[in-house]
Amino acid sequence: MVLGLAALALRESREPGEAGPMDWAGAVLAVAGLGLVSWALIELGEAPDRAWASGLAGAAGLGLLALFLRVEARCPAPLLPPSLFRVPAFAAANLLTLLLYGALGAAIFLLPLALIRLHGYSATEAGAAFVPFPVVLFLLSRWSGSLLDRHGPRPPLVAGPAIAAAGLALLAWPVTGTPYWSTFLPGVLVLGVGMAVCIPALTTVVMNAVDDRHAGTASAVNNAASRVAGLLAVAAVGPLLVGVFRVALEPALAALDLPAPVMAALLADPAALADMRPPPAAGPWAPEVVAAAHGALVTAFRVAFAALAALALASAVAAAVAFGRAGVSRPG
Repeated sequence: MVLGLAALALRESREPGEAGPMDWAGAVLAVAGLGLVSWALIELGEAPDRAWASGLAGAAGLGLLALFLRVEARCPAPLLPPSLFRVPAFAAANLLTLLLYGALGAAIFLLPLALIRLHGYSATEAGAAFVPFPVVLFLLSRWSGSLLDRHGPRPPLVAGPAIAAAGLALLAWPVTGTPYWSTFLPGVLVLGVGMAVCIPALTTVVMNAVDDRHAGTASAVNNAASRVAGLLAVAAVGPLLVGVFRVALEPALAALDLPAPVMAALLADPAALADMRPPPAAGPWAPEVVAAAHGALVTAFRVAFAALAALALASAVAAAVAFGRAGVSRPG
């Protein structure tokens, strides 16, 4: 209904000298390419024994994305204008966005899952656990804007992601049975402070990197980059989580000194153990098997959050390298 109303009521706005129909080819290629890459990553986590199918889908997706870039270079009214990425500050800001928002998107996905699966939270409690994050963004918005005015974009773009990385690292620390207020809450608060510090500076750099007539397009591209980053990071964190769980599970089960047939049956169905449901083969060892699987899953979540912290830290390094101390001025 919304699309129908938009088609009927909204008039197309276009700058003088810009002409061309809607870039349907680019839109289809972008959606299909990202969809295939995301499916490949998800399938790799769910069915690693069918890695060949994931590989084919991923290669096809990357091929479509490469074709998308070629189409955009030749389109009179491209969905993603390649000329924008020839501006170093704009390209660097979008790289930072991909890294930082990828880490944030995956963390928003992982934290409730960890709280429910490992710490026994209800769905409502797990959702409420992240409420302090937007509250911090709201409370610090004015202060972070003044920080940008006083120091320019470079310090916030370096410090913000670094603080966010510290928050993600804190989320990897809690163990089961620990209270929310002294374990998860500090990580959520530090993550919120880091994002509050860098968001105004990132928006300013994106808008100042291009001239006025491309400001809308630049903002849309950067917003799309943040959404794509979350999409791909959430899809990629699944295989990482599953892979680490499988690696940690085998020595944990081996320490139980189980009979060889029982060990083989358990390792043949690690997905059931990830759900804390030991198969019938576990027999009288079921409590010990569940405890071993629980420990392996804790390790997997810790490694995943540590990887997200590294991703956020990489965005801080990218900002330190890419942006000069003088900041970014708007092209004349």
